[in-house]
Amino acid sequence: MSIHVHGLREKLRYGKFVVTAEVEPPKGSNPQSTLDSASRIRPWVDAFNIADSPMATMRMNPFALGHILQENLGVEVIPHVTCRDRNVIGMQAELLGAAALGLRNFLSLTGDDCRRGDHPDAKGVFEVDTVGLISLAQQLKLGKDKTGHPLSSIPDFFIGAAANPGSDDLPREVARLKKK
Repeated sequence: MSIHVHGLREKLRYGKFVVTAEVEPPKGSNPQSTLDSASRIRPWVDAFNIADSPMATMRMNPFALGHILQENLGVEVIPHVTCRDRNVIGMQAELLGAAALGLRNFLSLTGDDCRRGDHPDAKGVFEVDTVGLISLAQQLKLGKDKTGHPLSSIPDFFIGAAANPGSDDLPREVARLKKK
């Protein structure tokens, strides 16, 4: 018997092969060019990864673009969330806002150093790292904020993490992946 599954989480749970494509948000407020590019490959992808100011270059918020892609293309999105630009209050607020917009997937990343990007004098926040971000999201999934205050509704996040198999220090990378 063949099980027909929908949704990224379910496809992965059942061991289905999934294809994602990464899109960069525009450096401006009009998402049309990104929407046009994504729509051309939409038939072949299960979800779109949306970078969060990649290489520390300021771009449109990945949750905003994710909502636009989901609504216009009917495809799941995986916004990236970095620790570079937000403190724990901001991270929690953005995650809850994303859940309110129907975004349940995200990829947790530490984020690139600001000196690499187009705003080299900006100050990175990095209040928590990826492990801390995942912990925050898990706490929200349990119905409480970081300090234990109850939420009025509980988000259903599907949290992803990344690893670098080409790391110069692979044992350290593997140990870090286990923590994630």
